[in-house]
Amino acid sequence: MTMKKSISSSFKIPPATLQSASTLSIILMTPLYEKVLIPITQMVTRNKKGTTVFQRMGVGMFLSTIAMIIAAVLETKRLEISRKMSSLERETVPQRIFWLLPQYILGISDIFTVVGMQEFYN
Repeated sequence: MTMKKSISSSFKIPPATLQSASTLSIILMTPLYEKVLIPITQMVTRNKKGTTVFQRMGVGMFLSTIAMIIAAVLETKRLEISRKMSSLERETVPQRIFWLLPQYILGISDIFTVVGMQEFYN
């Protein structure tokens, strides 16, 4: 809420719409996962499924960890900028909201984690 949300002087991005970036990235990456990534891993590992269930969950957890690291670095930077500003200026930090997109896009980790968990539980 405290970051710059404007693309232009007349158009502002509502903060809640960033959540849709995660969903959109999953929708766009799922076909790529099934048509490109799985065949490549099948050739490399010589496994019919490409990777094991635990390898898929591990990749998902690794990508989730990267997303958390990005979020921590970004929040540290935002707080640093906010502390340098006077108390009257702190309402909006001069940092664009688009810096949050990488952590939302890395929501593709759900592709790996959820698929792996579903296979494991079945």
